Amino acid sequence: MVMKKKTARIIGAFGVAAAVTLILLASYEEKKNAVVNNCKGVTMTITEGSISSEGLTLDIKNDTDKEITVEEDYIIEKSTRGQWYKLPSQSLTHDWEEEPLVIPPKTEVKEACSVSWLESYGELPAGRYRLLKKCETEDEKEYMLAVTFSL
Repeated sequence: MVMKKKTARIIGAFGVAAAVTLILLASYEEKKNAVVNNCKGVTMTITEGSISSEGLTLDIKNDTDKEITVEEDYIIEKSTRGQWYKLPSQSLTHDWEEEPLVIPPKTEVKEACSVSWLESYGELPAGRYRLLKKCETEDEKEYMLAVTFSL
């Protein structure tokens, strides 16, 4: 009987530790994405008329003197009570088929990439959203680009 109680306490302690770790990791991810559009001279916008509940198209402008690389993967966050929260992906794997987009200095790429989130997030209901994409400069500094949109 004493052994069962001791085992139950140990399992309970591990459960609490695991829950706290998950909460801290989620909090870290939220804070990591709090700083966006901090790559001076690089802007990402939504191609006019391209937003739907299934996806959108992005224009990316590199007004710097360096080449940038924009990753194919992305994150979608939803605004709730003034805070951004990462949407959980419905897909267990992400098959990003395209190579990262390399944009030369002083270049604007219209319709740079089309984003369809049906597989990863499903059809998004009405709301305010933010799409984030990672970009990297020639000197390997990473930045987060973001666009907001409403459905």
